[in-house]
Amino acid sequence: MKITKATGDERDIAASSSAFRVIDFFLRNKKFYLPVIFAVLGLVLLIIGNFDSEKKDNVKANIYPDVNSKYDMIEYSAYIEDKIEKLCLRIKGVDRVNAIVILENGFEYVYAQNIKSESDGKSYYEISEYLLTEVDGDENVIYITGRAPKISGIGIVYSGLEDEKIRLEIINLISAAFDVKKSRIYVGK
Repeated sequence: MKITKATGDERDIAASSSAFRVIDFFLRNKKFYLPVIFAVLGLVLLIIGNFDSEKKDNVKANIYPDVNSKYDMIEYSAYIEDKIEKLCLRIKGVDRVNAIVILENGFEYVYAQNIKSESDGKSYYEISEYLLTEVDGDENVIYITGRAPKISGIGIVYSGLEDEKIRLEIINLISAAFDVKKSRIYVGK
């Protein structure tokens, strides 16, 4: 049996599957290596960058209050201001927006309670005590939920078209989105 080098036609028959055709194409045309490598690298960077930005958005969106942190109110206020600015920029005719939010109170925490009611005929008594749980020898109250601070006022300054309809649309949008009375929202140009 004599071993011979395969001709181009024989190579094409052997590489009949699509995967082999692609590999064979790149082996024959070495000038395509670099662009393909850069394209794959670019896709990988885009995917990694997308996951990173989603992670940052999730961290920003999930601001959980910390009793020991004095910056929770500042972070929450900045978060709401950012949301307002992004919403307003979606309105046709609005080019730039700056917003400020005034908060009425701090974060409120709700803990599990055991409430006992008693009556002696003349008076009604209600005794309330927090439910405790023991973890690793430490007693802790049972945290149920937290409530975000209430927004007492919003100031918005925008640039863009001078139209009363835009100003009213901003007021209606922010009032509906953040459950704030329209009289507590100021929009200026």
